[in-house]
Amino acid sequence: MLKTVLLSAATAFAIAAPQAQAQDQPPPDQDKFMTTHTPDQWLSTEILGRQVQNLAGEEMGDIDYLLIDESNRVVAAVIGVGGFLGIGRKVVAIRFDEIKRRRTDDGEVELLANVTEEALDAASEFRKSPATRRREEAEEPAGQMTSSETRKRAGKAEARKEAEQMGAQSGETGSAQEQ
Repeated sequence: MLKTVLLSAATAFAIAAPQAQAQDQPPPDQDKFMTTHTPDQWLSTEILGRQVQNLAGEEMGDIDYLLIDESNRVVAAVIGVGGFLGIGRKVVAIRFDEIKRRRTDDGEVELLANVTEEALDAASEFRKSPATRRREEAEEPAGQMTSSETRKRAGKAEARKEAEQMGAQSGETGSAQEQ
C-alpha cells in the first residue's frame, strides 16, 4: 500500500512540476515580439516622405523608400533630388549609415546626410529591379497612383499654385505701375 501511495505521489509530482514551471516562464514565442517603442527607435513614418538636408542645412530631397537587404537591415534611403515641378528630378539611393537622424527640441525628426550637392549631381540614378517594376505595374490598378507619386503630384500642384500666385502678384504690380 505504501508503494502505491509513493508511486501515486511521484506520478502526480512528475505531471505537476512541468506545468508549474511553464506558468513561471513566458511562452517560448514571446521573445519574438516587441511591446514598446523606445526613444532610441524610429518609426518608418518618421522617415518616409521626410526632407533630407545636407550638413550645410540645404534641402536635398524627400525619402521615397527604404532599401532593406536580405539580413533585414536598412541599407539605403532612396530619395528624389533636384528638379523643379518634377522636371529634372532624379532618384538616388544614399547609404543609410550616411544619414543621421535626430529629434528637434519640439520632437520633430530631422534627417541630415553627409553628402555634398556635387556628389548628388554626380550620383548615378537609382533603378528598381525589373521584377519589382513589373510587379508594381501589375498591382497598380489603371489610373491609380502610388503614395510616392501622389506626394510628388501634390507637391507639383502646390508649387504650380505658388508660381501662379507669384505671377499674379507681379502682374498686379506691373499693371498698377502702368496706370
